[in-house]
Amino acid sequence: MAIRYSDQESVSLVQEHKPLPTDWRNRTRRKPERGHCDQQLNLSPVFSGRDGRMSMESIECAFHEEVSAKIRLSAEGMDRFRVFTPFLFDDGDHLSIVLKKEGSRWVLSDEAHTYMRLTYDVEESDLHRGARQKIISNALSTFRVEDRDGELVLVVPDGRYGDALYSFVQALLKIAEVSSKP
Repeated sequence: MAIRYSDQESVSLVQEHKPLPTDWRNRTRRKPERGHCDQQLNLSPVFSGRDGRMSMESIECAFHEEVSAKIRLSAEGMDRFRVFTPFLFDDGDHLSIVLKKEGSRWVLSDEAHTYMRLTYDVEESDLHRGARQKIISNALSTFRVEDRDGELVLVVPDGRYGDALYSFVQALLKIAEVSSKP
């Protein structure tokens, strides 16, 4: 059962002097960094760990080196990572990007999020004609992004994760511009 304190007892506990342990400096000393980017950049472009799986730290280092130090990865199961970037849509929402393994290759995907967002402001049929369709087609071909029934996908070539992410972000932002075009 939980202990209950009165307001006065709570104030007394907060105000009570609590000395630090004598070894408090050793306990709060900064630990050596693990997985430092500079040491990993000379590795082969496969970036795999001992078990043949990709190292999240290695991918993050590649993203930091090529795109931005503000990029973070979060594992979402085996061989699947959510990619958090500082890049935003015009309304301030973050881009939705996933790095996942498909067979023997890695791909970046928006999991159809970009088109879904566009249909909030534009009829889906309007995305496939006129200036909007031209902008989308141009962005897809320029950045080598594939449209798989609304899911935008970019295959990561030869372990070049940073380059692929940079291109993918550029494509998503360019496509997102069509919501403001007639």
